[in-house]
Amino acid sequence: MRFFLKTRSKSDEQLIRLLRTAQQDFHFPIGSIKHRLMQSIGQAMPVAVIESKFRGIIMLRYSVVAAGVIVIISGGLVLASTNSTPGDALFPIAKLREQVILGLTFDDLARADYRADIVSDRLQALDQINQNVEAPQAKINNQRLQVVAESDKSLSTAVDAVMAQQESLQNQGKEAQAAKLRQTLVELDQLALQHEEKIEALESETDDAQTQASIEEHLLNIRHTHAKTLDWLNQPLPLAQ
Repeated sequence: MRFFLKTRSKSDEQLIRLLRTAQQDFHFPIGSIKHRLMQSIGQAMPVAVIESKFRGIIMLRYSVVAAGVIVIISGGLVLASTNSTPGDALFPIAKLREQVILGLTFDDLARADYRADIVSDRLQALDQINQNVEAPQAKINNQRLQVVAESDKSLSTAVDAVMAQQESLQNQGKEAQAAKLRQTLVELDQLALQHEEKIEALESETDDAQTQASIEEHLLNIRHTHAKTLDWLNQPLPLAQ
């Protein structure tokens, strides 16, 4: 057990911090968490040990990450964060859940579809901003900015990742799969247009000059991502090498 603690990755550290936060916020019993963690480690994927020609050993610690995810799910944090939006206290856990799902999705098409789902979720978050009309205007402006920032980030990340996946598949001669990823990019381009429309409306409703300027900056980024996606889609698929 000491070996894992000395060699844990940033992902492990992030999961551990979340577990500690969960204990403070939801009063989870430490003994119960430890018991579930040990059980999960025993049931999870065996740690793969690969010997290199230099007799070095590379430890793939998927079991530790999987066990941490199981503990979080069993504690109810993921369920509680499902409908959270940028600016909510549980939104960082929702983002971590998204990254865990992406990390455990090895099929290129499924991963690209899930990235598009994330962008679609951010679009829905834009619709929910003005629902809490009784909140102070400063809080509403801050939430608007956070939602717009996440909208910008999710879109650009998805487009860049799917483009890279499509190019990789094309270079491998997998034209059919590459063509399907092209359709995902078409969907992302359509989502970009919808993001632009909703963010333009939010910008016009914002009375704070500084917040408005920040929203405009993110809006320009989204327009750039939209233009980049169109340029990519207008290029014919290259022939496999």
